Amino acid sequence: MPHLFGMDRYDSCLSADDGLYCVVKLDLYPGKASELMQLIKEYSAYTQKHYNYTYIERGLYDYLYHQTDTIENATNENRLLMNFSLRKNWRDLVKSEVNDSRHNSLKGLHGIRSVTACLMIIAHVIFINSMGFIDQPRNFEKAYETLHFHLVFNGLMIVQIFFFMAAFLQAYYIQIGSETERITWSQLPKLLFARWWRLTPANAVMIGFSATWMRHLGSGPLWKHYVSEGVVAQCRRFWYLHLAYLNNYQPEDKLCAVQTWHVAADTQMFVFTMLIYLATMSRGRSLALSVLLLMSIAAPALHVWLQDMDAMVLQTPEVYRHWSDRTFHNMHIHGHNNLSSYVIGLGIGTLVYNWQKKKRWGALSWLIIPAMGFLFLTGRGFYGEGERASLGVRLLYAGTHRAAMGLLSAAAAISVTMRLSESFCNFFEWDGWLVPSRLSYSVYLLHMNLVHILMGLKTQLGLVSLFNMLVVYFGVVAISLAMALPFYLVVEAPMTGLLKISSSPIKHESRRRRTGRR
Repeated sequence: MPHLFGMDRYDSCLSADDGLYCVVKLDLYPGKASELMQLIKEYSAYTQKHYNYTYIERGLYDYLYHQTDTIENATNENRLLMNFSLRKNWRDLVKSEVNDSRHNSLKGLHGIRSVTACLMIIAHVIFINSMGFIDQPRNFEKAYETLHFHLVFNGLMIVQIFFFMAAFLQAYYIQIGSETERITWSQLPKLLFARWWRLTPANAVMIGFSATWMRHLGSGPLWKHYVSEGVVAQCRRFWYLHLAYLNNYQPEDKLCAVQTWHVAADTQMFVFTMLIYLATMSRGRSLALSVLLLMSIAAPALHVWLQDMDAMVLQTPEVYRHWSDRTFHNMHIHGHNNLSSYVIGLGIGTLVYNWQKKKRWGALSWLIIPAMGFLFLTGRGFYGEGERASLGVRLLYAGTHRAAMGLLSAAAAISVTMRLSESFCNFFEWDGWLVPSRLSYSVYLLHMNLVHILMGLKTQLGLVSLFNMLVVYFGVVAISLAMALPFYLVVEAPMTGLLKISSSPIKHESRRRRTGRR
């Protein structure tokens, strides 16, 4: 016979915080015909001398509820508040320990991201000395005759490194996640929302500031020209496109957070490639990526052919002066024209996950850096005097230079993740790169507003010299990092933490189902 009565220790329950003691009365009921249940019923039917053993009573300390549900709920509440803790966010910003060795193998990407972000700012800071009101325009024109300045003038292709890394990490983490749970179509809305939420709070704050308070930060004869009627007016007009990540397909939006065309293009490619990934879960993924790569090479070439565009954005003095260029606004910043580096990143991310073995090619890894510099310099030929480059040359260059940068980025990523060269890896795995890498998104969002403010504050003609440009550059980098730190701690980190918290109920529910809890 089953035990008719039972009681857990009541005093132990009361000694625990929020202890829950329950008295329950249960009717036994067989799910199907049972000889044991029939025996219990027959015995209980003799009511003159027997208890009813189909009806039992228990006093229970709900240990599982107390130890798991209550603690989890309390922990979730604390974690929700802790996302707004400056101390906790600072610890997350500077910590370098990761439990998974495969995550540690990606540490070198922090160095690549930090260096790339600093180089990217150079291309934007040059606006201050090129967009007009300078004392010696001829000095700036002479820069086009100097080889090393073409590293800056052709530096727009550096953004391909960011596209490659985004796709590389996307593919790599998908493979790791698939070890425990495969991604399905039903999870796609959650993935897209997570992506949107990860980017949007910080972006929205920056756009909101640009559209409102920014116009009150200064004054001067050029403030209205560069700030009030430029950045502020266009942010008020096109803010919704930035939050929907479609601003790179609006050619009239030329000044509002112009740098975020990369974020929009990256988001568009993420959505598109996730659809391709889910559509090829069973087979055909390699073929699909190969077709995408060919299409991504053909797309910009078709723009050149059908719209008579340049092979690349030629950052001429007049383009800097007006910041208006057909090739930039109608080809360069479109998501579909930047797919080549993204597709290469997806393929290499999957391959690195599968390889995970060490090889050593020594100093050859260092050749990647001068190779990238050489690729930048290849665009110098389009600045020559005389006839415009032939259509064939423009078609070939427009279609291939992004893929070439993607392949060089792939070589760098393989080198640091598979440790092909110790010296190369040690440089990019330096712990000092961690903080600027984690601040890179905030720096990316904020630094252009600083550039516009500096242009608007001009009260006299600017000095054009290499020394002055370096002083301004390092000043913008330092101030951007200084602004990015509180922006990260107060806006970006808390919102990212809330995103992580939002997935906790799903994980708890799946754990309950595995343990048979209600």
